[in-house]
Amino acid sequence: MIAAVRIRRIKCDQSRPSCEKCRSTGRVCDGYSPTPFFGLDMNLGKTGRTSSSDVRMRQHIPPSLGPLLSLPTTGTAQEETMHIFEHVSILHIDEYHPCESWRNTLVRFSQTAPPVRHAAMALALMHRSYRCPSPPSTPENAPLFHYNKAIQLLLNQQTGDGTEATAITLLTCYLFICFDHLARNYVQAMKHLRGGVHLARSIDSAAIDKGNTSPAVRVLISQLKREIRRLDMQAVTFLVDWTPADFLQPEHFETPISLCQEPGLSRLPVPDHAFTSLDRAADALQPLVARVMWLRNLELQQQQTPIYPLTDQDPTPQPPSSPSQLGILSQQLQTWSVLFEDMLLHHQPQLPERRLVPLLRLHHTISHILLNTHLSPAKELSYDIYTPQFQHCLSLAHQVTTTSEHTGPTLTPSIGLIPVLFIIGVKCRHPVLRRQVVHLLRRGAPMREAVWDGEVAARVVERVVEVEEGGGGSEAEIPVWRRVETVSWVHHVGDEGSTGRSSSPDALSFRCKTAPNASPYVVWSSVGGPNGTIVVSDADNNVVYTNRAGGDVSKWELHDTPAGATYSRSIHVLNKHPDSLLLFGGETFDNMGLGLLTPFTATVVSLTDILENW
Repeated sequence: MIAAVRIRRIKCDQSRPSCEKCRSTGRVCDGYSPTPFFGLDMNLGKTGRTSSSDVRMRQHIPPSLGPLLSLPTTGTAQEETMHIFEHVSILHIDEYHPCESWRNTLVRFSQTAPPVRHAAMALALMHRSYRCPSPPSTPENAPLFHYNKAIQLLLNQQTGDGTEATAITLLTCYLFICFDHLARNYVQAMKHLRGGVHLARSIDSAAIDKGNTSPAVRVLISQLKREIRRLDMQAVTFLVDWTPADFLQPEHFETPISLCQEPGLSRLPVPDHAFTSLDRAADALQPLVARVMWLRNLELQQQQTPIYPLTDQDPTPQPPSSPSQLGILSQQLQTWSVLFEDMLLHHQPQLPERRLVPLLRLHHTISHILLNTHLSPAKELSYDIYTPQFQHCLSLAHQVTTTSEHTGPTLTPSIGLIPVLFIIGVKCRHPVLRRQVVHLLRRGAPMREAVWDGEVAARVVERVVEVEEGGGGSEAEIPVWRRVETVSWVHHVGDEGSTGRSSSPDALSFRCKTAPNASPYVVWSSVGGPNGTIVVSDADNNVVYTNRAGGDVSKWELHDTPAGATYSRSIHVLNKHPDSLLLFGGETFDNMGLGLLTPFTATVVSLTDILENW
C-alpha cells in the first residue's frame, strides 16, 4: 500500500477489495494490483487484519445457527482461497440459476462448518488452477488436500444433532460433485450425485418442521434438495442410462413410474394462474425437459448398442413411449409456455436473473422440437421443418452468453447451453446455422457444463458436418442416406495433474453412425490394411459401410458408390482380385410389381478408391 500512501498522502486501512477511505471519497484505490484472476483482485493484504470480505461473509451468519460459530482464517493463503470461493466459485456454481439466498447460504456454512469450509477451499483452489496452472507451493494449497480433509472431518463429526449433521454432509457432497466435475473425475461426480440423491430423499421434511431444527438448517436442507434434484434431472443430457429419482417409484427405487404419476409434472399450476417467479417456472420446466431427454435416451438404448455409461448404475427397465404419454408431455409443455409468458407480462426480472428468461425459452423450444420428432417415421428429415425454430434458439443462446455475471471461462456443474447447441449442430442441416453453433461453442473463453465441454462438442459437430456435407459446405439438401442419425463418443481423460485439463487435444474418439436399413450383405477383402476390410451393403442406399479395424464399433466408415439402391443389393469380392468390389443391382423394393422391367446390373468398383472417398 506504499504506492497509495505516496500518491494520496493518506494512511490506507488495507480493507478489501478497496480501502474504505478511498471508497468514502469516491476515489479509485491505487494500492492494489490489477485483477488477474477471473476479474478478481487476489493481492490480499499480508497484515492478518480482518478484511472487508470476511466482515461481509460473517454478516450472513445469523444468531439462529446455535452451536455453529464462525471459523477464523488461519493465514493469508486461506483468506485468499475463501475470497476466491465467495467471488468466483459461487458465481460458477449457480451460473444459470442465480439465487442470492443460495449464495448467502453457501458463504454462511463455509464459514461455520469445518467440512464445508475445506470442500469450499478445494473447489476454490481448483478454479484458481485454471487461471494459474503452476503447482501449489505447499500441500495446504493443493485442492486434494482440502478435499481429503473434508472427508476426514465428515467421518469424525459429532452426531449430536442428526438433522444438522445430515445437512452438513449433504452440502459437502454437493460441493464434491462440483469439484469432481471441474476436475474431470466424472465417475466420482456421478457417484456423489447418486449418493446425494439418496441422502436428500431420506430426509423427513415433516419431522424437521416439527422438531427443533434451526431455521438456517431448515433453509439449507430445502435449498440443497432443490439443487440436488436439478443436477439429478440434468444428468439425462449426458448419460443415456441415467434415470432421475423423480421418475422412480418411492417404494421401488428401480421401477420407473408412468408419466401421469410423475410428481414433477403434477406441480404445474392450473392454466389460469401464472408462475409467481422465474425460479418457480424453472422448477416446473426442469422435469419436462428431463422427461423428453429420458424418453429419447430409452429409444437410443432400444435401437443400438453399445452405450458408454459413466456409472455402474443398474440398467433401467424400458417402458414404452406411448402416444398418450407423448401427448400428455406435449400438453404440459404448451401449458408451461402459456403460464411463463403470462408471468412475464406482470413481472419484469432484474439482473442477474434476467438471463434465465432466454435460457428457459431455449430449453422449452428445443424440448418441443425433440418431442415432436420423437419416433417420427420421417426420422432425420423431420428436423428440416424446424429450421426457423433452430434459428430462434441460436438467438436465445446469444442472449444468454451476453448477459453473464462474469467474464472468462464458464465452469459450472449446471446444464445451460452446450447440450442444446450440440443438438442444433447435429440435427439442423442449415450450413450457416451449424457454423454459428460452432462459433458459440468456442466463444473465446472455455465453456464447461458438468460433463459437457464446449470445445469437445464443437469438434464433434464439425465432424458430423464433414460427414454429412462431404466437406463441401453446400446448401443443397443433404440426402437421407448421408444424414447421421446417432452420435456417441468417449472422452478419454489423460494425466491431468491438478488443473483438470485434458493432457492432449487428441484425447477424444467418437462414433458417427448411419445404420443400414434392410437386407444387409457382408463381405471381406484383404485390401485396406493388416485386418483387411469388412464391407456391408443394404437395400435402401447407394453407399457401403466399411471397417478396417476388425469390426471395432467406433471405426465404421460410410462411402459413396456409383451403384444405386436395389432390392436386394448383393455384393461380392473376386478371389483373385480382392480390390474389385461387385455390386449387383435391379429393381427397388418399392417399385416391385409395377412392371417397370428394370434391368439387372453389375457394377465393379475399386475398393481402394472407395476407401479413399471418406
